[in-house]
Amino acid sequence: MDRPRDGTRRPRVDRAPLDFIGLPQVTDHLPPAAPQPRTIQGLHAREHALLLGHLQNLRSIAEAVMTEQPLRLRDRLEGVLTFLHDDTLPHMEMEETTIYAAVDRLPDGPHAGPAMALDHEAIRALVHEVDGLTSGLTSKRKRMKLQGVLFALEAVTRLHIEKEERLYTPLLNQLSPRVRAAIRAQLLAHSVNRGHARR
Repeated sequence: MDRPRDGTRRPRVDRAPLDFIGLPQVTDHLPPAAPQPRTIQGLHAREHALLLGHLQNLRSIAEAVMTEQPLRLRDRLEGVLTFLHDDTLPHMEMEETTIYAAVDRLPDGPHAGPAMALDHEAIRALVHEVDGLTSGLTSKRKRMKLQGVLFALEAVTRLHIEKEERLYTPLLNQLSPRVRAAIRAQLLAHSVNRGHARR
C-alpha cells in the first residue's frame, strides 16, 4: 500500500495492462490504406485523377488572379507548381519512353507518340512561363498575363489527358504481360517516389 503524508494507509489501485484501452477498437474505425491498383490502367487512371484535381485548382486560381491578395496568390500557385514540377513533368517524360513507345508498336497503335511529346513540350513551356510570372504580382498587367497563361496551361493539359485516354488507355490491354509488368513497375516506382503510395 502507498502511505500518504498523514500516515494513513491508502489501498493500492492495481492498474490494468495498457491494452485495457482496447487499441484494436480505437483503430477499427480508421479507413484502411488504399490498395495499389493492380493494372497499369488503374495506375494511370490514378495519375490522371490526381492531375485533374490540381487542374481544377489551377483554374480556380486563374479565375481569382485579378482579385486575390499577392501573398495568398503566390502561396496557392506554389502548391500547384510544386505538383507540376515534382510529379507531372517527370511523369510525362516516363510516358514517352514507356506507354507511348510500347503502344505505338502495336499493329493498331495510334503512332501518335511524337505528337504527344509535342504536347508535353508545350506544357513544360507553360509551366516555366508561370514560374517567371510569380513575382511582382502587384502589377495589373502582369496579373493579366499570368491569368492567360494559367488558363492556357489548364486547357492544354486537360486536352492532353483526354487524348491519352482515347488513344492509348484502351490499347494497354493488348500489350504483352511482360511489357505490362515492366510499365507497371515504373508507374509504381514513380508513385512511391512522389508519395502517392501513401495517399
